[in-house]
Amino acid sequence: MKRNPHGLTYEYLMIPGERVYLRLPQAVDCAGWLRARARNYEFLQPREPVWDLDHLNYVGFYRMLNETMYGFNSGNYYGFMIFDRKTKNVIGHIEVANVLGWPKKSASIGYWLDQDLNNRGYMSEAVGLACQWAFKNLDLIRIEAGTMFDNEASQKVLLKNGFVQEGYTRNYGEINGMIVDHFMFGLTQ
Repeated sequence: MKRNPHGLTYEYLMIPGERVYLRLPQAVDCAGWLRARARNYEFLQPREPVWDLDHLNYVGFYRMLNETMYGFNSGNYYGFMIFDRKTKNVIGHIEVANVLGWPKKSASIGYWLDQDLNNRGYMSEAVGLACQWAFKNLDLIRIEAGTMFDNEASQKVLLKNGFVQEGYTRNYGEINGMIVDHFMFGLTQ
């Protein structure tokens, strides 16, 4: 069984929580992923990059799956699907990305959640699980996140999980076809 630079195996990586669990994507998740993405497309588009036209079909899913496996194997990207423990449905995504080793020992997180489940604590739980796991298993000392200025729900999730707003970054990245600034948050071990 092949292990990545952090000694982890792809097939068995699952993080259990009380109401959600996080798991790396597998081929069997294609239909559930595509349903969740399609159902939330209009909701998420104002807060995400402009995706390729095949983003909402199996070609896009398998591209995402291959990129996740490649990032896992290199040890610098962990893209987890978020599942509801009761229904076993895909309800979102959270990534621990840009994983840097010594001396930085840091990473960034990003996430989305099904619009029908907002403000119910699901994302707060998922962020807490991902951060605890990353500190323990990736030997990190810092995790950072950026939010658009008007994304108060995401800011509340970060603050609830102990992140501190540290400032803002100009031209942080492309969102919906525009380069935008972000508030920056950090969490340290």
